[in-house]
Amino acid sequence: MHICITGAAGFIGSHLVRGCLQRGYRVTAVDDLSRGIRERIPAGVEFIQADVAEVADGSQGSFLAEERPDAVVHLAALLDAPGSQIPAGEFARVNELGTLHLLEGCRLAGVNKIVYASSAAVYGQAGEFPTGEHHGAAPISAYGITKYVPELYLEMYFRRFGLDYRVLRYANVFGPGQGTGGEAGVVAVFLDKLLSGEPPVIFGDGEQTRDFVYVEDVVEATLLALETDAKKGAGTGAGEKVFNVGRGAEVTVNGLLQYIQHIAGTEFEPRFAPARGGEVSRSCLRCDRAGRVLGWQPSFSLHQGLEKTFAWYRECCI
Repeated sequence: MHICITGAAGFIGSHLVRGCLQRGYRVTAVDDLSRGIRERIPAGVEFIQADVAEVADGSQGSFLAEERPDAVVHLAALLDAPGSQIPAGEFARVNELGTLHLLEGCRLAGVNKIVYASSAAVYGQAGEFPTGEHHGAAPISAYGITKYVPELYLEMYFRRFGLDYRVLRYANVFGPGQGTGGEAGVVAVFLDKLLSGEPPVIFGDGEQTRDFVYVEDVVEATLLALETDAKKGAGTGAGEKVFNVGRGAEVTVNGLLQYIQHIAGTEFEPRFAPARGGEVSRSCLRCDRAGRVLGWQPSFSLHQGLEKTFAWYRECCI
């Protein structure tokens, strides 16, 4: 199978490229390198530097028309952090318009399937925990809104043009190689501070919860979504094409820091800063649908994932 991966030079994308190669798939890696790192792409993998928001559609000479992949995994996105000053229009340009261009390119190129990396951010301040896919989307940030709208376009392209799709709503992904800049997660930020001998910063009281899932588990879920046929669904809904990908376990930010301090052997007292706007107080995903339909479940506990991540940072970043 020939797979095109957008956002391939990013944290999750580069892990997915290696996972596809291990499966024996041919990979075309696409990234605009605005945040991705070219060196993350293994030697021998075809690489195309392109902004999907500008050059993916067929009217502008699509790389999809040239490559004719069997499937696309769409990871490229403008990421957000609480308190971000990025204009809402820029999120719309990259996350919504970029995905729409990509879908049109897929249609014109005869792509069979697209797997779209969505986010737990689409749920906003959820009303039940763990939160299942049946829970209505109610995003509270421009990022969450622009990750959800493409899900609607995916369903439209499926019904009008027969483009098969899967949506994976990722929880908080962490693991080796995650940066501390534009794609930063709190695990990477904490480790960076601790290994630099600095106290970590916690925004708010630290009692906000997150569902942390190790990147290798996310890669496996994404590969299974590529490889597994799901029910088409009926009526106006997408059926079993939308899947949460997390561990289904809540951990406070304070608790996460305690885990990391124990693994790292450090005892820094954190500094507390004012809470940031646009941040949900709780996030935890129910993932039994992915188990039932895709045959997926997380293989790494939080402690195991943190140990592997710490070992990588200690070797590569000190």
